[in-house]
Parts: sequence; C-alpha cells; structure tokens
Amino acid sequence: MTSKNHNSKILQVVTGVLRVEDEFLGVIRSPELKVFPGYFAFPGGKVDEVDRLNEEALPTCVEQKISKHLFHTLARELEEELKIVLAKEYECGNLQSVLYRGYSITPDFHVQRFHNHYLEINLKKWPEMFGDEGEIDSIKIGRANDFLLEFERGEILTVPPTRQLLELYEKDSSGYFNYQFDYQFNQEIPWFEVLGGITLYMPKTNTFPPANRTNSFLLGDQDSLRLLVDPATRDEAEFERFYALLKKEKIGAIFLTHHHPDHHERVPEMARKLKLPLYLSGDTQSRLEAKFGVSYFNDIELHPIAEGDVLTRYQGESVRVYHVPGHDEGQMALAPDSMKWFLASDLIQTVGTVVIGGDEGDMSKYFDSLERVIKLNPKVVFPSHGIAMGGTSQIRKTLRHRKEREEQVRKLYQDNRSLEEMYAAIYPGLDAGLKRYAMATIEAHLKKLRADNEKIG
Repeated sequence: MTSKNHNSKILQVVTGVLRVEDEFLGVIRSPELKVFPGYFAFPGGKVDEVDRLNEEALPTCVEQKISKHLFHTLARELEEELKIVLAKEYECGNLQSVLYRGYSITPDFHVQRFHNHYLEINLKKWPEMFGDEGEIDSIKIGRANDFLLEFERGEILTVPPTRQLLELYEKDSSGYFNYQFDYQFNQEIPWFEVLGGITLYMPKTNTFPPANRTNSFLLGDQDSLRLLVDPATRDEAEFERFYALLKKEKIGAIFLTHHHPDHHERVPEMARKLKLPLYLSGDTQSRLEAKFGVSYFNDIELHPIAEGDVLTRYQGESVRVYHVPGHDEGQMALAPDSMKWFLASDLIQTVGTVVIGGDEGDMSKYFDSLERVIKLNPKVVFPSHGIAMGGTSQIRKTLRHRKEREEQVRKLYQDNRSLEEMYAAIYPGLDAGLKRYAMATIEAHLKKLRADNEKIG
C-alpha cells in the first residue's frame, strides 16, 4: 500500500515506448542533466501549459482514452529530443498506433515526484533520428531482454519502473503497466536496485537537512563476501525496521565508510545482532573509540582496511578499497576494477552540500579526492545522500563550484574581511542551524589558501 502523505508536488510526465515489432528505442540521458543523469530511459518529458492548451485533433491511430495533452506532450518531446515528428510519421503511414500502456508514481521519499504516463508508439520502421546533445548522450535500439541483460551486468543505470516495464514486455507485450512502490513509508525501509547486483536501502538517519536518509548498500557476488555498507539508523524504531529487512538477506560483513553519525549510528548494534564482522579504516576506529570508548565495538570482529584492499567481487571482478579523505580523514570508498561504479560515500551528494571542516576535514585533500575520482572515470557514482549518477559530470561541477567558492574566500580575505563578514557575504539567508558548518567550510578554505601560499613561497 502506498503512503498517502504526499509532501511534494507531483509533476505530470509522459514517456514514449517506441517500438518496431519486438525492438524498442531507449536512450542514455545526458550526464549533465539534474534529473536522472546518465540513466537509461525511454524518451519523454514533463507536461507543459502549452500542451494542455493544444486543441489540435489527434491522429485516428491514437487510442481514444489517451488525453490530448498527453499525446501533444509526447509529440513535442520526441521532436525536441530525437527530431522525430509524429505527425509526419502518421502522414507517411509509418505510425501505426499509439496505445496507453499504464503509469507509475514516484514514491513519497523523493524530493521530486512524477506521475508518469506510458504511451506505446508502434512504427513500421525506425525513422531517421538525431539525439539532442543537451538531453541525450546516446540512442539504443534492442529487444526488452537485451536491455534487461545489460542492467543485470551492471552496464546501464535505470529506475525500477523502467526495468519492470521491460520485464512486462518480455513476458506479455500487450500487458497493462501500473507501477507504484509497495511500501508503507512510515513503517518500512524503502529499497530497490538501479544497477544490477547492488541493492540500495534508504533508512532514515540523523543527517543534515534537506537530506533525512543515508543510502545503505548490499553488494558482492553470491559466492563472494556480501558487504552491507553503512546501515545506520536514526532511532531504535528505524533500527528494528531495518533489522527485520536485513535478517532475511545473505550478508557476510558490514563495511563502514567513515565515522560520522549518519553512517555509524547503531551499526555496532546491527553487527552484533546479525553476528557480522565490521570492516573500517583505522582512523574511523580510533575516532569512534575516542568518542564512545573501546567498549563501542565489544563482541564485534573488527577488520582494519586500507587503500587497495580487495574485499569482495562484483560480476566476477575484484572490488577494492579507495581512500578518499577531505570530508573525513578516514573515509573509504569502494569500486570494481572495471569502474562500472564507484561508491563514493560523502565525497559528493545530490541532496544538500558536503561539509568540509573540523579536525577530520581538509579542503586540499578534498580537492585531491575529487580529482582522483574524475581521473578514475567510473561509469556510475553512488553517493550516500541522493540518487546515483551516470558518469563524473556532477563531480566535475562540484569541483568547479568549490574552486569558485575558494576564489570568493580569497578575495574577501584579501579585503581583510572577518570570518563573520565572509559568512554573511557567502551564505546569505542560510538556516541559522547550519551556520557552524558553513563557518567550518570557510575556515577549511582559508587553511588551504594559506598552505598553497606557503608552497608557492
């Protein structure tokens, strides 16, 4: 049963499932897009006011139950994204039918929600098409099972409704699609796959707003060590919900990326209850024991990890540990040798901003870690807060933004502005509760600038 607590506006969108016999047209979305960057999807887009006002008659091949504004939206989007003009395809006899295949609704825990209508566009042959560079990275044509196999091999990133629609077409090409996340969100932990072989859980944690959840992952081949990453929870009730879900899974160990509360809270309790060893960096262990005492890890088998360690396998390849300090000195990441994905922890996030500061933060190391991941060039990046991203485009944007922020700090420092004056100039209107984190970030920039000046001499 889907929760009735709708906290965000639901946008109406239309998706076009273009097919020629048993072949379908999919696209890889541009990695520059804010919404689902680098994902495999069917083409389409948001219903605009111009689509609602369009009273142009529909072609007779369009199923009668399809609303005009839905068809006009899809026609506009296909022309903009792929240069396919449905009216022209109909006039030349290539457009055979347009059928309503169903809908999906984004769940409540997403900041941006969509009511997505799926229209099947049946064509005699594939028309000439060109992908818009701002929207589409590449065009893919294949059978439903071809795309499903790519997903299972970890080669394409996609949202659950797209995958389930492909599964429906593989089983029943005339079936009706109705996809909603079957969760009671106040009572269950949301979980799903966006890349084959990696389960993403989203428990509520004590993290920084606007985020209120920390991504936890279960990964590793079935015949290898199954790693559960950062299974933190905000309170005992959420812990019990998560435990009830995890105890059904085959899990070999817990991997802790770093020592911040929204990653470690109740993790020792989870390790003890599931009888699992805990893998973590020496720095993370030291910081947690310094704060909570050595008894924090009582009755838990600890495994210290370091750069380059191989912990498990994914699709038969080694999954290695990467040291990515900056946000936290002991922060560790994971990635397979092929770089099909990179589990980046808090190196980057798509909800909110990464805080750099305090004794564990270092802006120079943060810049170096970002640049290192950019050079590694993983195909998919998993953050600890927000959705997975195709490619490193968002990391590049983050690095550019940080460099621009550094230049702001540099100029204000040269103008002899105080820390308070810098804060007022850089973060106008920021929630007062986040001030100390913003101040810590400014101080981290200043520390880096002073160190850079010393190197220059």
